[in-house]
Amino acid sequence: MSTSFGYATFMPITQLHDPAKGYFLNDTCIIEVEVTVLAVVPKNQGVSFMSIRADVKEYPNSYAFLIEMPGLKLDDFKVQLVDNNKALLVNGELKREKEEGVKYATSERRFGNFSRKFLLPYDMNKDVISSIYKDGVLTVTGDKTNNPTTTLEVKLA
Repeated sequence: MSTSFGYATFMPITQLHDPAKGYFLNDTCIIEVEVTVLAVVPKNQGVSFMSIRADVKEYPNSYAFLIEMPGLKLDDFKVQLVDNNKALLVNGELKREKEEGVKYATSERRFGNFSRKFLLPYDMNKDVISSIYKDGVLTVTGDKTNNPTTTLEVKLA
């Protein structure tokens, strides 16, 4: 079985059963997982969540979030501070153009709703956060300090 994200395999079963590793206690192994449900979408809507990829860079005096969103226009997504200004939320929708009489022989591009939340570093100055959207990449930057969070504005480059 394979997955579209996450781990297809995590640990060999022989390692799990190795008494020296201590995974079993009194013939019991407790496995904890964290599951995040982005949304419940009825199957008949045909909408799937598109994943967006990102890099978070730490520089000596700042942080930068580089978020890939190819094919989107500025009106297709929203960027906001959430959770008492402790997290950055990027969400929106990439829509497929509808064409009469067209059938797809192959369809690999993803369309639909997306949402991605990033916890902001504790030492990021949330008073002054700048962002720019250019060539399908949203870049959000903030300097390092311990000031509280206030506003966020997205500009088109």
